[in-house]
Amino acid sequence: MTNEPHGLTSLSEPLSPYLSSIVPLHEWPDTHQAGWFVGLDLAPNEGLETGWVVMDRQRRILQADKVITDAQILNQLASLGPPEQTVVAIDAPKSLSLDTRWQQERIRLYPFQMDSDTGLDASGNAKVIDRCAERVWWLADTLAERGYTSIVYLNAVAKFRLGLRTPYRTRTPQGCRALQATLREKLGLHNMPTTMVASAVLDGMVAAYMAWLVGTHHTDAVQLYYDEAKRFMAEPKEEH
Repeated sequence: MTNEPHGLTSLSEPLSPYLSSIVPLHEWPDTHQAGWFVGLDLAPNEGLETGWVVMDRQRRILQADKVITDAQILNQLASLGPPEQTVVAIDAPKSLSLDTRWQQERIRLYPFQMDSDTGLDASGNAKVIDRCAERVWWLADTLAERGYTSIVYLNAVAKFRLGLRTPYRTRTPQGCRALQATLREKLGLHNMPTTMVASAVLDGMVAAYMAWLVGTHHTDAVQLYYDEAKRFMAEPKEEH
């Protein structure tokens, strides 16, 4: 491989032990035709802005914008060409439908699911609360049905593993400037905007980089997992 990944930090164990089914190398998606790597910092609903970024194999930023609706996302993906030419990475947004403040605080400790505090289900098992907005699962399934390679990941986990943390609050002007500079330096992204970029778009760049890692089969730098519905989930590996 000619393009070496940048910025991985060492960590001894996966941050997502709930994803126990590792995708064997022979089951990785066939992405040899892929030329576009799309990152979506997905909002939990269509009333909020989603970061949209398109990157090529040389890690050049070709598009960096915000979209609102699912229809906009699907239309812009279609404009890039046949699905087999595009890999999409989706940052899974936190659900806004948690009932109590206790659940809202507690969900921070659980990457994807947590046991409910409202008793057992019909099988006698603890009820499970989905940490993520239903929108992400609908979009991932829709893209797969249309022939796209799509992966879901957690932005906070990826940024930790990639060494992208900054000492500033993420959505402040100082935080956005610091993250923008860090992305350029740590991930080797090219054609970065010279003006300050919105937080959602910067996180979309992280997503595009995750799509690039998977789409260019940097198996030394990223691990793929299956979830229970056989969707592709990803997280960066530790540095070797």
